[in-house]
Amino acid sequence: MSMESREMSTKPPVPWAKVATSLPFWALAVTHFTSNWGYYTLLTCLPKYMHDVLQFDMTQNGILSGLTYVSTWVLIMGGGQLADCLRAPGRLQTTTVRKLFCAFGLLIQGLFLSVVGFLGCNVVLILVAIFITLGSVGLAESGYMVNHLDLAPKHAGTLLGITNTLATTPGFLGPQVVGVFTYHQSTRTQWQKVFYIATAICCFGAAMFVVFGSGKQQAWAAEPQSAAEDKHNEGTSLAEQEAIQLKLTDKRKKVED
Repeated sequence: MSMESREMSTKPPVPWAKVATSLPFWALAVTHFTSNWGYYTLLTCLPKYMHDVLQFDMTQNGILSGLTYVSTWVLIMGGGQLADCLRAPGRLQTTTVRKLFCAFGLLIQGLFLSVVGFLGCNVVLILVAIFITLGSVGLAESGYMVNHLDLAPKHAGTLLGITNTLATTPGFLGPQVVGVFTYHQSTRTQWQKVFYIATAICCFGAAMFVVFGSGKQQAWAAEPQSAAEDKHNEGTSLAEQEAIQLKLTDKRKKVED
């Protein structure tokens, strides 16, 4: 039996009932959803806002829309390094770090989304606000995107699959909300309503994670003691079988000689 197949055979089953009733897991799922709401709303509708409200032509629109996402990349890379630095021995606990990054990332995102609506047609300030908004998404991801490993290392892939499925729904719900408010009148006033909704959703996600989030491995994710004992017993029995086979082989050789 190969090492890979041996590991697969000993992987514990997913405790679905306990996952479904775990507050830290649902806090993570809600945070993932709310962070993506603001991000996907801008991802899908930012060119429309720049064209209708800021009066950018298609060439300027494409370049500036793309450049704003540089901040997301920078803070994803830098935020992860900073989070690991803060979690070093003798510094902050993992739970504290995860909550700080999620809270600051989501609250900054919500704050600057609402600020965009008050900046009128000041192109420079609006682009700065959007730049900060998208950068804060990367900051928040340094808190929640690795939280699946904190809660349940052996089930992290399954948990990520669940939360990521829920978190992709803003990809089509966000544009629907934008359409409701801007289909007939794509004005600054109507876009303010879109940004207010995104701000409220981000603040809700931050509150959920601060109250119910965790950076500790959950009890339901720990390997049962009985399973560990079974492994030990299995290892012992295999060793005994090998010893018996060696003895039988030696006896056969003596008989043949």
